[in-house]
Amino acid sequence: MAHSDVTIDGSPDSDYLQMALARGGITAPINKFGMEQLTGGRTGAQVDKLSTEVDSYILKRVPYDNWQQTAMGAPGEGPLWISGALDDQVLPTPLQCPAIDVAFHDSSQSWWILMRDVGAGIPERNKFGEEETRKLWSAVARLHAHYWGRSDELAELPLAEIRKTTDVFAEPVYGAIDGLIREPWVEDVIRDFMPLRVLLPAFLELLPSSDGDFYLQMVKDRSWHRGLEDATPTFIHGDLRRANVSFMDDKTILFDWEFAAQGPAACDLQWNSFLTYWAYTPGDGIEPWDRDHLRDCYLSELETALGHAIDRIEFQKTWDLAWLRIMSQLGFCFADINRDNVDELAAANRRIQVAVQNCRRILGG
Repeated sequence: MAHSDVTIDGSPDSDYLQMALARGGITAPINKFGMEQLTGGRTGAQVDKLSTEVDSYILKRVPYDNWQQTAMGAPGEGPLWISGALDDQVLPTPLQCPAIDVAFHDSSQSWWILMRDVGAGIPERNKFGEEETRKLWSAVARLHAHYWGRSDELAELPLAEIRKTTDVFAEPVYGAIDGLIREPWVEDVIRDFMPLRVLLPAFLELLPSSDGDFYLQMVKDRSWHRGLEDATPTFIHGDLRRANVSFMDDKTILFDWEFAAQGPAACDLQWNSFLTYWAYTPGDGIEPWDRDHLRDCYLSELETALGHAIDRIEFQKTWDLAWLRIMSQLGFCFADINRDNVDELAAANRRIQVAVQNCRRILGG
């Protein structure tokens, strides 16, 4: 992948693609070119599929100045790619990232990130189960081990702080519920992030009034965040959902690193676990609270990669705090159901009840 801070201009046409591939060390004459905008994702960036007669690529255009960067106080995904931290030679096997070239587009003031098209390896919706989780968590364990406790090395990377990546979701949730906008960028998130606008009101309707009051107080509270900041840090991806993971040729390929941060490893795991088994489900008949064996597999992989045991008491503490974090950030995803389906509604209510009970247990009441 090209690492130099390249500035470009023009359109995403065949000339751009050929030059970008060349910067990435790929020689590919282009006699046929096509472009298709991809929609349906939850990223604020414009994403296009660029096709030639023999291959296809993904172009992600990320504005230089956006609410994510403002909220997180980090330079964003473009500089992270350029830093070299996501190179195949740097990432531990079997992790890979699909970036070929990153350049700054002057007239649009945006980062253009050209990637290999790895869509064929993305698991289908409701097809991401325990086998995929083990594969993903095993690969991520090696990433976490590589940076485990290396605060000085992490500080040199363009990564956000865990507190900031928590606030970027939790603060808009609080603002949308309470009506109090404590940061200027919050209004942009509430306006632009469709799932929050649509699902949060429905989620609050599913909560009993006492749980609703508790949930708002938990999101508002910042005292428990300190435990995440003080925990052993590592390099976390920050958005380990199904659509950002591709399994191809024995490789685990991760993309969309805009929420990458330095923070406790449990935040990556709880994010993936919540979206895979709590808010959504693979339909295998196993309840999300009966999947602790997945965490045990991860810890075994992590300690093998580290070559020593970790402080399991500290990990359990961060595991609990990461649960509060994901509930504060994305708890509203519980409402992404067909409420006219009696069985689906009952299952969601059962999971919500256990989820809130977990939060109350962790906070001591």
